[in-house]
Amino acid sequence: MKKLLTILTFLTTQVCFGQTTSGLVINEKPDFCLTDSLDLKSNIGKEVKIWHSGGVYNNLNESESFQFPTQEMKQKGGKSGWGEYYPKEGDVGTVVHIFSPKNQRQSIYLIKIGDNYVPIGCYYLTDANFLSATEEWEQRFIRESIERALYANIMAQKNCIYFENWESSQNWVREVNKLDDKSRKDSILNKIRCERFFKKDSVEYFKWIIVVNGYMIQNIPEYRDSLLNHIKADNFYLYENQGNFHRHHGFFGHFIGFLTISVLDTPIIDNIDALTVLKVEHHKTRWLSRIRRNRRISIGLKVEQSQVFTLRIESFENRDNNRIEQLHLRKGKRTINLSLEREVKVISIINDKNNFITMII
Repeated sequence: MKKLLTILTFLTTQVCFGQTTSGLVINEKPDFCLTDSLDLKSNIGKEVKIWHSGGVYNNLNESESFQFPTQEMKQKGGKSGWGEYYPKEGDVGTVVHIFSPKNQRQSIYLIKIGDNYVPIGCYYLTDANFLSATEEWEQRFIRESIERALYANIMAQKNCIYFENWESSQNWVREVNKLDDKSRKDSILNKIRCERFFKKDSVEYFKWIIVVNGYMIQNIPEYRDSLLNHIKADNFYLYENQGNFHRHHGFFGHFIGFLTISVLDTPIIDNIDALTVLKVEHHKTRWLSRIRRNRRISIGLKVEQSQVFTLRIESFENRDNNRIEQLHLRKGKRTINLSLEREVKVISIINDKNNFITMII
């Protein structure tokens, strides 16, 4: 453990001063529990490592149910013939035989290590140049510790809030909600941007439930930040996680509560002088229809002069999920009737000069 702590301290220092964790790679342990007899035979003569010593059969040579290739292998194929030796994790040897007993679900390998022969379950082996179980654990521990140190270091450099635990996240929510509207919005948006250091396109690491106009979304893509900047500050609010729901999700996954963003069906961006949004009406449906059907929405418009507009409807979470239509609107009051999936949508009406009105519905 002392050695591990020394390595951890060194690597953490390297990472915090610009190094990376790219060298800490844990290869997936190969599967030696093959069912095909030809594949099993191909492993004979191969160098392997004891991944975990829990699979050693130290009395197998005393059973008459297993036929050893030679009498010497049987004599030295258990603790009765090992003397002072006992197989341990990390020992490397050569596969000399594979037992495939009918009453066993997994094959048993016979490994020659020095002058001894070790029967061991197939699951407890790995390639000779791969890590053992303890080495894998140490590498994961080091990597996760470095990631934590790197995370905290980046947060400090970018003036970001770093949550050491769930309680600190709740304190942050309470303090943010005491701020004036603009400062609260700025704090929330800054936290979203900070979290993208570890997940570039979403704020999923933050583990808050995000509700926009009453619809829950999984993440806020980075390309939506410009829209969020246009939303009025008093439409952002945080709610604490007052229950135990996902309270202890994990180090990088504290569930801290609810972020609600209400845009009230009013244009967030309005650059078209000849077009005015008068109202957005959500048509009521029976409760059973709400489950089975799309929602129906009407947008009332006042058109100052007849012209052709482009209507673009996008999913808030994925702008590639979109549809585009041409609107031929005559002068006067007009209504656009839409059928939308039950998710947050970004609706834009664009004129021929590329000016637009954008709403989140």
